[in-house]
Amino acid sequence: MVRWRGAVAMIGVLALAACAAPRSDAPGPSGSAPVTRLGHQRPSDLVGLWRVQARGEEAGAILRLGQDLSIWRRCDDLFGEWAADAAGGFLGETNGYSYECGGPKVTAPPKPEFPTPAPADWLLRAVAYRVDGANRLLLDDQGGIVARLTPSGEPSARHVVVPELYARPVLDDALRRQLAPAPALPAKLRPATAGELVGTWRPAVAGANPRQYVTIKADRSWEASDGCNGQEGRWIVDEPGAVLTIGGGSTAVGCAGQDKAPRFGLARGAGFDGTTLVLIDAQGKEVGRLER
Repeated sequence: MVRWRGAVAMIGVLALAACAAPRSDAPGPSGSAPVTRLGHQRPSDLVGLWRVQARGEEAGAILRLGQDLSIWRRCDDLFGEWAADAAGGFLGETNGYSYECGGPKVTAPPKPEFPTPAPADWLLRAVAYRVDGANRLLLDDQGGIVARLTPSGEPSARHVVVPELYARPVLDDALRRQLAPAPALPAKLRPATAGELVGTWRPAVAGANPRQYVTIKADRSWEASDGCNGQEGRWIVDEPGAVLTIGGGSTAVGCAGQDKAPRFGLARGAGFDGTTLVLIDAQGKEVGRLER
């Protein structure tokens, strides 16, 4: 089952159970490297269906950006999440997939085996975006073009995915809230730089589970535990204090102190109160206080 960002996965969405998509083993850029700032941008300009032109991507692949992210190839349907901000920052990754080329019927037993899709390495290299007329460009941390996105129609009909997931996305109120600018950090906090975030952090609050942590890595990945469930994702800082994060699915095991766990996957701002790292979400609410 795929965990959708900003939405709940519908039961029966995938007639074939979604499998965990592999993460690329290619080394990512340093998280402390500056992201190219592009001035005022509108994340809503990315919403839509786009034909992808990128090195290593299948010809004709379609990227769908709505409340979640998906990539539609001839045989593979990849599902994940994305985030973007008004400074031009962009993050995307896939963490689940289904397979189309087996036909509309699944024979069982035995359980069919599905080939692992090729990873979308271009998506993991993208940290910024820019509008280019009717097209959209995804950029790396040096401003180089990672992928060119041109307007596209819907992918061909799918056998194993409901049409709502590949139809043209609608920029409704829920999606506008998802893409809304994050509030400014409270004045009492010193904005954190990317380099200052790198490391392993633990909750600085009473009652937290001693096994809780967040590890923020220089390759722009992160991993965390609430004491009994693991999570991982990606992050960037495109100006001090302004954090953009995405996080994949997680199990739902309960354990003591779980409500005290920091939620780095919700962070849109990060600043220091002395030596304590304070995380702020898109509504300006604290979602973590941590000590290195």
